[in-house]
Amino acid sequence: MISSRSFVAISFAVVPFVFFACAKGSSLPGGGGGAGGEGGDEWSGPAQSSSSSGGMGGSGGMGASSSSASSGASSSSGGSGGGGSGPLPIVLLRIGDGVTTLSSAAAPVSLEWRLTDGSATPGAPGTTSMPQVISGSNYQLTLSGTASSEGHLSLSANGKYVFLAGYAADVGTLNVSTQIVSRVVGRVDASGNVNTSTLLTGAFNGSNVRGATSSDGTSIWVSGNSTTTGGIHYTTLGSSSPTQILSNPLNTRCVHASGGQLYATSGAGTFVNVFTVGAGLPTSTGQTATSLPGLPTLGASPYGFVVLDLSAAIAGPDTLYVADDRSPANGGGIQKWTFDGASWSLAATWNDGTAGVRGLAATPWGGGVRIVATTAENNENRVLTLFDDGSAFPEIVIATIAPLNTVFRGVAFAPQ
Repeated sequence: MISSRSFVAISFAVVPFVFFACAKGSSLPGGGGGAGGEGGDEWSGPAQSSSSSGGMGGSGGMGASSSSASSGASSSSGGSGGGGSGPLPIVLLRIGDGVTTLSSAAAPVSLEWRLTDGSATPGAPGTTSMPQVISGSNYQLTLSGTASSEGHLSLSANGKYVFLAGYAADVGTLNVSTQIVSRVVGRVDASGNVNTSTLLTGAFNGSNVRGATSSDGTSIWVSGNSTTTGGIHYTTLGSSSPTQILSNPLNTRCVHASGGQLYATSGAGTFVNVFTVGAGLPTSTGQTATSLPGLPTLGASPYGFVVLDLSAAIAGPDTLYVADDRSPANGGGIQKWTFDGASWSLAATWNDGTAGVRGLAATPWGGGVRIVATTAENNENRVLTLFDDGSAFPEIVIATIAPLNTVFRGVAFAPQ
């Protein structure tokens, strides 16, 4: 392991694991370069549970930074990042078919079922494709190939489903994020059964729809952007009439229901942090966003996040992991925040010295927390995993790399 108080960057070779098949809470299994993908994402108008892993691959040093100073962290390709007792099942959202160059046009979306070491999950569906044509009550679900703020995954609070959001538009629809087409929610269960019957008529017009979450598989909250119809919308499975419950900020990124509370992130105004939306799990208009105390109100670029209650000494959540897509030199990476009962403080920031991250999942497991993240490159990006056992320099492992003409966006622990 390489460990240093100064930034260390070492080049290394990685052979990607390519896997194709036909086509947060405490429940197990539970979002490169600068921050792109905000309101400018194809828009011309005014981003919990238990972790473990098996053996580690060969090491090659990669940079990681802490909140007080830069710190080196060992990194390897393959393996599962040390700690715990074995790899855990995850779901990765992949955009692209591996043949067509990614662009602002609507691209096919699929979920890959893997383990945290990058290998295929035994007995899992393999690859679950989102519909590309209307079939019965299910609508298409596609995403822009280049809108980097889209494509987040959330495990429902009851642990039974993963949720995502996209466009009810055909593959190839030009500049899909700017089109006035219905946005759509996807729900997928542990067997890979897909439900895309939920339309968001009138929501997120002319801009990005980004993520969706649920407490029970039926109540749904959706995040995204638009000059008037952005913010966060509430709906129910199979409905086509969403309710805009949050309009400030209008530009939201990731949303999660965790511990009976709705949380979200944004890159707009002073809400460049994790904030609560109303009290509990609100369903009506007029909700207020309240930033968690101590989190930044300027300069940060948060996407995926996980809120955990790990300490019996602190009432409520006390540990927060946040994906920040800024470059490592500017504070990007996997941030760990801790709560002392009054305010949140940045405890560490881990990255691989190459890129920030956008997708994020974390779960308590094996005496620590297993963390999985997707890096911020917009094509052929990487899936990183590490085991937070409280040490300053956890090993960062590259579990897999997205194949040519594809990108991994959201990640979640697999539903049960």
